[in-house]
Amino acid sequence: MDRITIEGLDSIEGIRVKIFEELESTNSYLKARAYTGLREGELIVAKTQSQGRGRRGRSFYSPKDTGIYMSLLLEPTETVMVELVTAALAVAAARAIKKTLELDVKIKWVNDIFYENRKVAGILTEGLYSGGNKPDYLIVGIGINLYRPNDGFLDGLDEAGYLLEEKKEGLLNLLIKDLIQEFWPLYQNLDRREFLKEYKKRSLLLGREILVLGEKPWKGLALDIDEDCNLLVEDQQGKVHSLYSGEVSVRTSLD
Repeated sequence: MDRITIEGLDSIEGIRVKIFEELESTNSYLKARAYTGLREGELIVAKTQSQGRGRRGRSFYSPKDTGIYMSLLLEPTETVMVELVTAALAVAAARAIKKTLELDVKIKWVNDIFYENRKVAGILTEGLYSGGNKPDYLIVGIGINLYRPNDGFLDGLDEAGYLLEEKKEGLLNLLIKDLIQEFWPLYQNLDRREFLKEYKKRSLLLGREILVLGEKPWKGLALDIDEDCNLLVEDQQGKVHSLYSGEVSVRTSLD
């Protein structure tokens, strides 16, 4: 049996960990308490979520003891781009999965992680503002399907996948620790954008035909990801569009 415990997680510099048996949502927990004196580095981990959330109001299935469901509170000192924080965490997660599990994963712009053509993780970054462009806080959450749920995935989650068949004691804790240790320096040096090269290298979209969803869906070729983490897509008339993740979603043949 592999279970999340405080062991090893309470020694990460700058991080204060709280572990819960169950929460509605780790992001929601921090959103409700961010202005009550919490500081950057509060890490909330739940063994299961009853109302796990993803982008655009989607739910994230979070069965007990089969995955990692956690959120980290950040307190930016200057204006930051939410998309860059999301991209940094995606790269950190990919590195941690490679280091801990020796598995190579792909990143689907902007916030999903795929293994063997199935989604195994999703990231949700939310800003809290009291005025101006600089967020008072950022909450960055991630859910990772480490193991297959005992009862399988819910109907409608056809693209959902998992990383390992068999449970191994201590892997949940080790993956959390490695993920935070990979993410922290990327976040502290976010303006350097050094992680974008790896983000693009691991991209599931670049070089492929995709479907851009919106009022009028259209097909195009994913060309590149720019310094602000916008996706550059060439339409069928040869025009290149810069897509902002907050405005559109994209699909591939894997969706």
